[in-house]
Amino acid sequence: MKTEVRSLPAALASLKEIAEFNDVRKLASTAGGLLGRLLAYEYPDPGPWTLHELGALRYFWAIGKIRLGIEVTNADLDTMDLSRIFGRLNWSHVDKVLVFSSRGFKSSVVDEVVHKEPTRVELLDFQRLESWVQGIESTAGESEVDRLQVVIHEFAGTLATMVAEDPRIIKELEWRDVERMLAVAFKGLGFQVELTPPAKDGGRDIELKCVVFGKHSRYFVEVKHWATPVHNGIIRDFLQVVISNQADSGLLLATSGYCSNTFESLTEIERRKVQLDDSHKMIAICRAYSRKNSGMLIPGAELPKLLFEKQ
Repeated sequence: MKTEVRSLPAALASLKEIAEFNDVRKLASTAGGLLGRLLAYEYPDPGPWTLHELGALRYFWAIGKIRLGIEVTNADLDTMDLSRIFGRLNWSHVDKVLVFSSRGFKSSVVDEVVHKEPTRVELLDFQRLESWVQGIESTAGESEVDRLQVVIHEFAGTLATMVAEDPRIIKELEWRDVERMLAVAFKGLGFQVELTPPAKDGGRDIELKCVVFGKHSRYFVEVKHWATPVHNGIIRDFLQVVISNQADSGLLLATSGYCSNTFESLTEIERRKVQLDDSHKMIAICRAYSRKNSGMLIPGAELPKLLFEKQ
């Protein structure tokens, strides 16, 4: 398996070379082969695999009970192409379709996928394939503890995608799952992320760093996934943590909101230092993460806005 992993970058480089030529059949064959190897690593015991050709849906893999379609193109997809893919999801009984385009995807196509089929259609370009290969390389030869962390990370990312699709799920999550979910979403959006330990967290759950126009910024995020509103004392404590640690600002997220008159009790300076928000911000972060995973670019300059722009 390690030998197979080492050869993945070369296979990806070969695919990039083939993409330079207008040979759709060879592109489809090479991309399908690479995706098959990547899927084989993700599903080390897949059971019987079968390969079919269903019109433009060139490859069809049955991995155990999971049925994946793979479509490869060197053309610019439009919403009409997506309608065809969405329809094939139903009549072909495919659970999910991986769509690879050597040209990338328009923002309108990404938006359509996020809106209609965020969990059943995955858009792949060369950047996403590189990330996939690098992820497999980084996990090869890891210890069981390392693998457990990978599983937890992937689960948190899945939660973020599910919340983006159905925000009501947040109410069913445990507090630590919400923290992990947000940490993974922030990392996926482009922040440097530190998720603090469950105990002795120093008064913040997540520490974020980013660079905007050459300026290094540091933000604290505190999550209160409570059944009751947050009172003023919690806000004061968090404000003190932000100030004493010289963070640029802090974001307090409370699933059940805040007690009455909490915001009015803060001075103008304090409001600039700590922003109060609720589950709507959590949902917005998860949706931004889902859009980013579907191929939409989010400039680094937009990262602070994701934190502090009111929904």
